Amino acid sequence: DLTIIGHLSRGRISELYQVWSLSYTCALTCKILSLNAASDPKAVRNFKREAMLLKRLEHPQIVRIFDRGTFEQRDYLVQEYLHGPSLFDLIDLSPNHQLPLPDVIKAVIHICSALDHVHAKGFIYRDMKPSNIILRGGMPVLVDFDAAAPFTPGRKSTSRLGTDPYMAPEQ
Repeated sequence: DLTIIGHLSRGRISELYQVWSLSYTCALTCKILSLNAASDPKAVRNFKREAMLLKRLEHPQIVRIFDRGTFEQRDYLVQEYLHGPSLFDLIDLSPNHQLPLPDVIKAVIHICSALDHVHAKGFIYRDMKPSNIILRGGMPVLVDFDAAAPFTPGRKSTSRLGTDPYMAPEQ
């Protein structure tokens, strides 16, 4: 019941498509594992963990998930379609690449609220960057949870995930 409208982007392990859903009668985003990632057990595990986590998260500043499944041996997620610009786009288009301070404070408060919700569910986001924050009606929404991982106090991460130069210095 999904019809592809167009290709949106390609990421590290997945591709995004804008789709039309007959079930929901609206445009949504379909995130599907890339062909290479579909044969990588770690990528598949992370993708399934992302779907499970998004099902557990209900927060206005976190992208909503509608469905998940498999198509031609590739896992996919159906999420809300966010057509607003990313925070990266806003910064890039702003004079001197700086946003007005009140806008920055508002965005930080809302994204910190989303991260607090993720942490309360026992996960760490691990890929915070301006391109993973999309505006919906002027409000920031956190997207792309494939790098999120369960938080275990005292355990050090054995994998290096994130995006340079946004990663923590210790990574």
